[in-house]
Amino acid sequence: MSESEGREIVAAMAYLPDMSRFDKGHEHHNDQGPRHPVPPEIVRMFADHVHLRAVIDSGLEGRLGRVRVTEAGDAACLDLGCYSFFGGDAESTKVGALIDGVTTSRELIYPSPDWRHRLLQAISAERLTDRPMRRFDGRSLNRESLRQCVKNIGADAEVRRLDVADAAQLDAGIAPHALQTYVDPEHFVAEGLGWGAFIGERLVSAATSYAMSTRQIEVAIATRAEHRGSGLASATAAALLIDAMDRGIEPCWNAANPVSQRMAIRLGFTRADTCEVLFLE
Repeated sequence: MSESEGREIVAAMAYLPDMSRFDKGHEHHNDQGPRHPVPPEIVRMFADHVHLRAVIDSGLEGRLGRVRVTEAGDAACLDLGCYSFFGGDAESTKVGALIDGVTTSRELIYPSPDWRHRLLQAISAERLTDRPMRRFDGRSLNRESLRQCVKNIGADAEVRRLDVADAAQLDAGIAPHALQTYVDPEHFVAEGLGWGAFIGERLVSAATSYAMSTRQIEVAIATRAEHRGSGLASATAAALLIDAMDRGIEPCWNAANPVSQRMAIRLGFTRADTCEVLFLE
C-alpha cells in the first residue's frame, strides 16, 4: 500500500459513531439520536443502493459501522457488521485502497455493474463467490397473525424484550445477533431493539436489530441448536416485528439461508427481489 493510500484509510476513520455517551454510568436515551451523521456529499454516494437500506442508513446516520472515503472524496466504503457497501465513482484511481481495506469473510454489496467489475478486477477470483440474498417485503405482515404466533410458544418458555443483562447472553451459539454490530449490550439496548425466548433465565432464541435506522430495522434471528424446531424463533421474531411496527419502524428481512427464507414466509412476509452479493473468503 502506498503512502497516499494509507492516508485515505486513516482519514476515513473520522466517520465513526460517537460512543462517548455509552460510557458506563451514563443514562442512555433512544431519543438522543446520532452524533456524527455522514456528510451529505458522502450520503449521495450510496443513493443507488436499493437493498439493505436499514443497514446502510444506520451507518450513514452515524449509528453503526464506519465509512472510509478516498482522499479525493470521490468514492467510499461503508463497513458494518458482515457487510461492506461500495459507492461513488467505481473508476476512481484510489478505489484500490478502499477494497484493500476490506477484511476477509465479508459480504460485498455493490450498486452497479461497474462496481462489480472493479471488485472482480481487484480481488482474485478464487476468493469471491456469488451469494445472492432474497429480499422479503413486510407490507403484508399482519399484527393479529403475529400475536397468535407469540401466543403459540410452549408453556416452559417466556418471550420478553431484551434488557442489558439479557443482551449480555448473546454469543456465538445464537448468532447472528446485535452484538456483532453494536459496541456492547448497553449500546444495543439504547440504540437497537431485541426480543428473546427464555427457558428459566437462559436466552435460547433471539430476534434483534442487526441494524436500525430512523425508519427501518434489519432483523437478525437465531436459536441455540438444542432448541431449534420448537417454534421459539417464530415467536421471538413475531414479538420483535410487532414492537417495530408499533414504533413506526419498517421491518426488513433479507436472507440467503433457505431456513430463514421459509421463516419469513411463515411470519407473513412476501418474496421480493434479489440482492446481488459477492462473498469474500
